Amino acid sequence: MAAHDDDMNRGIRPGRGSEDPLAQVAQLEQEIAVLRRKLADSPRHTRILEDRIVELQTNLAGVSAQNERLANTLREARDQIVA
Repeated sequence: MAAHDDDMNRGIRPGRGSEDPLAQVAQLEQEIAVLRRKLADSPRHTRILEDRIVELQTNLAGVSAQNERLANTLREARDQIVA
Protein backbone atom coordinates (compact mmCIF):
# COMPACT_ATOMS: atom_id res chain seq x y z
CA MET A 1 0.00 0.00 0.00
CA ALA A 2 2.82 2.46 0.84
CA ALA A 3 4.60 1.82 -2.48
CA HIS A 4 1.33 2.55 -4.28
CA ASP A 5 0.98 5.84 -2.37
CA ASP A 6 4.56 6.80 -3.25
CA ASP A 7 3.89 6.08 -6.91
CA MET A 8 0.75 8.22 -6.81
CA ASN A 9 2.68 11.11 -5.20
CA ARG A 10 5.23 10.96 -8.02
CA GLY A 11 2.55 10.88 -10.68
CA ILE A 12 3.19 7.26 -11.68
CA ARG A 13 0.06 5.32 -12.44
CA PRO A 14 -0.04 1.86 -10.89
CA GLY A 15 0.10 -1.00 -13.35
CA ARG A 16 1.37 1.16 -16.22
CA GLY A 17 5.08 1.02 -15.46
CA SER A 18 6.16 -0.90 -18.56
CA GLU A 19 3.45 0.15 -21.05
CA ASP A 20 5.01 3.45 -22.15
CA PRO A 21 8.65 3.76 -21.14
CA LEU A 22 9.22 6.71 -23.50
CA ALA A 23 6.50 8.70 -21.77
CA GLN A 24 8.03 7.86 -18.40
CA VAL A 25 11.46 8.95 -19.63
CA ALA A 26 10.01 12.23 -20.92
CA GLN A 27 8.22 12.82 -17.62
CA LEU A 28 11.38 12.09 -15.64
CA GLU A 29 13.42 14.41 -17.88
CA GLN A 30 10.90 17.18 -17.24
CA GLU A 31 11.13 16.54 -13.51
CA ILE A 32 14.93 16.65 -13.72
CA ALA A 33 14.75 19.99 -15.54
CA VAL A 34 12.46 21.43 -12.86
CA LEU A 35 14.72 20.19 -10.08
CA ARG A 36 17.81 21.62 -11.81
CA ARG A 37 16.11 25.03 -12.10
CA LYS A 38 15.19 24.92 -8.42
CA LEU A 39 18.75 23.97 -7.53
CA ALA A 40 20.13 26.82 -9.65
CA ASP A 41 17.71 29.29 -8.03
CA SER A 42 18.48 28.06 -4.52
CA PRO A 43 21.55 30.27 -3.82
CA ARG A 44 19.73 33.36 -5.11
CA HIS A 45 16.67 32.52 -3.02
CA THR A 46 18.88 31.93 0.02
CA ARG A 47 20.56 35.32 -0.45
CA ILE A 48 17.18 37.06 -0.71
CA LEU A 49 16.04 35.38 2.51
CA GLU A 50 19.29 36.29 4.29
CA ASP A 51 18.87 39.93 3.22
CA ARG A 52 15.30 39.87 4.49
CA ILE A 53 16.46 38.47 7.85
CA VAL A 54 18.96 41.33 8.23
CA GLU A 55 16.25 43.85 7.34
CA LEU A 56 13.83 42.35 9.86
CA GLN A 57 16.48 42.25 12.58
CA THR A 58 17.18 45.94 11.99
CA ASN A 59 13.47 46.73 12.14
CA LEU A 60 13.10 44.67 15.30
CA ALA A 61 15.95 46.55 16.98
CA GLY A 62 14.32 49.88 16.11
CA VAL A 63 10.89 48.80 17.31
CA SER A 64 12.36 47.37 20.52
CA ALA A 65 14.11 50.67 21.25
CA GLN A 66 10.91 52.58 20.57
CA ASN A 67 8.98 50.21 22.83
CA GLU A 68 11.49 50.76 25.63
CA ARG A 69 11.16 54.55 25.29
CA LEU A 70 7.36 54.31 25.39
CA ALA A 71 7.48 52.03 28.44
CA ASN A 72 9.75 54.53 30.22
CA THR A 73 7.40 57.38 29.32
CA LEU A 74 4.44 55.44 30.71
CA ARG A 75 6.32 54.67 33.93
CA GLU A 76 7.19 58.35 34.35
CA ALA A 77 3.58 59.36 33.71
CA ARG A 78 2.33 56.79 36.23
CA ASP A 79 4.85 58.01 38.81
CA GLN A 80 3.68 61.61 38.28
CA ILE A 81 0.03 60.60 38.66
CA VAL A 82 0.75 58.61 41.83
CA ALA A 83 2.90 61.37 43.35
